[in-house]
Amino acid sequence: MKDTRTMPEKAFDAYDGSPPAWVVVLADAIQANGTTYVANLLGYTNPALSQIIHNKYGTNRTNIEDRVRAKLMGATVQCPVQGIIGREACLDWQGRPFRATSSLSARMYRACRANCPHSRIKGGGNAS
Repeated sequence: MKDTRTMPEKAFDAYDGSPPAWVVVLADAIQANGTTYVANLLGYTNPALSQIIHNKYGTNRTNIEDRVRAKLMGATVQCPVQGIIGREACLDWQGRPFRATSSLSARMYRACRANCPHSRIKGGGNAS
């Protein structure tokens, strides 16, 4: 028998009626746009997103949560170099290699690796 519940309904059931807000946003996005579209947008696989919705994701959810907050919820952070920027831009800067082509690029590279509180780089901060 096919499960006819919506993605948000599945999330609420899986989390005993209280899924985290970011999971609700993820479920709504999947319901509206399809799992493949949202998976591609976030850079994760369909099964990973399904496991999150069903509360069966076995490893650390922080990176997926961060992507949902950045791409679907418009989260912002206080950057030590640029001030308030989008979390998506923050994550993008962290992934860039060192480039001495501009002073901003060099400053951002160093800041992302020098205990910025928003850094996901190992040893680069507390990853808040």
